[in-house]
Amino acid sequence: MRKLTLALLAALPVAALVTIAAQSPAAQARSVANLSPDQIVDASELIARGTVSEVWTEKDAAGAVWTLASVELTRVYKGDLDTRSVIVHQRGGSENGTGVTMSVYTRFSPGEQALLYLDMSQSGQWRVVGGDIGKLTVRIDPDDGREILVRATVGQEWHYDHRFIPHPPQDQRVYMGDVELQIETRVNQGWDGRPIPGASMERLERINNVSAVGQP
Repeated sequence: MRKLTLALLAALPVAALVTIAAQSPAAQARSVANLSPDQIVDASELIARGTVSEVWTEKDAAGAVWTLASVELTRVYKGDLDTRSVIVHQRGGSENGTGVTMSVYTRFSPGEQALLYLDMSQSGQWRVVGGDIGKLTVRIDPDDGREILVRATVGQEWHYDHRFIPHPPQDQRVYMGDVELQIETRVNQGWDGRPIPGASMERLERINNVSAVGQP
């Protein structure tokens, strides 16, 4: 099983290998940017594991609706090791009867444990890398009790509760320990200087100049 998991990591983009299509329209698989596991590490300013403590919506000064998720971090793999919590921003949601539907919309629910690949916007807000490919929910393998990573795309019109994300088939499960090893290996190796779709070379040079592996 470990050899199969590592083969999945090497052959598939991080987003694709953890996407689940549920048996209801609440969760739908879709195509995503073809980023390799190493590329998504290189493109992230902060990679961390944490627990969602609160989710809410608010409007900015221009009247745009945003959904915010507060996440308490338990481990930082790349970035500032002193970071204890983050607030993840994303466009979309509903506020006082005003709703904005986005084609790419990352869902969070309180109590959810997640592995996050984040980027700091020019306005100083943490965003999920790739729109939604950089948020993976931690679940427990019902067969052996190990932690697995799952990505579910759930439409804004549906209530989202991480506890009801379906488990992937046994031969498609990706284990947290293997992904942690891949992240740590890549962070220690460092960015190889190659371009990454959607990321400027200037930004890649900046966020990969100083990086570390460890726990807050």
